[in-house]
Amino acid sequence: MLDRNWIPDGYTDAKHEARNRSHAVEILTRFHRDNAASYALPAALEERFEIDVDGVRVSGQIDRMDRLPDGGYEIIDYKTSRRLPDLATVEESLQLSMYHLAAREKWGIDPERLTLYFVVHGQPMSTPGRTDAQIDAVRRHVVTIAERIDAGRFEPKQSKLCDYCDYQRSEEHTSELQSPMYLVCRLLLQKKKKKIRNT
Repeated sequence: MLDRNWIPDGYTDAKHEARNRSHAVEILTRFHRDNAASYALPAALEERFEIDVDGVRVSGQIDRMDRLPDGGYEIIDYKTSRRLPDLATVEESLQLSMYHLAAREKWGIDPERLTLYFVVHGQPMSTPGRTDAQIDAVRRHVVTIAERIDAGRFEPKQSKLCDYCDYQRSEEHTSELQSPMYLVCRLLLQKKKKKIRNT
């Protein structure tokens, strides 16, 4: 499977590619060892969804949903991050909250368990499904974000990921407003606003 899907592009040289491929083999080997005995066909796999959240159209894709032995459901999202978050971050994950809401809207299911599976570490981190109060809070949050986008109040947040942006200036920018990154974020914002207005 790895051989069929391996993409050899983007590495600095053959040694760099070989190290990463070896690491991928280690990750897959461990994943198989840890999960093969309990494997069952997923209830859903890479399932796309599009839901209406109080007038805001939200779309995404759920990596996996499993049926639990007691008849309930678990939503699993696979992560390749090298850093493990604390459990509080998982418990407050907006992504997992949206997946719970999507499962409720699309299938009429309230998942019992929500999991982020960090494959590099072989570490699943789980939290119970969201409560009705948490789902209501997520709905309000989505509407608030959409209103801010529509009003043009959706400023980019600088983070470590900005260093990887192709549009980031190589030199220190004197103002965020002058940075190409900011302009790209604003263009993405305009597209989002257009999509919202057309729904």
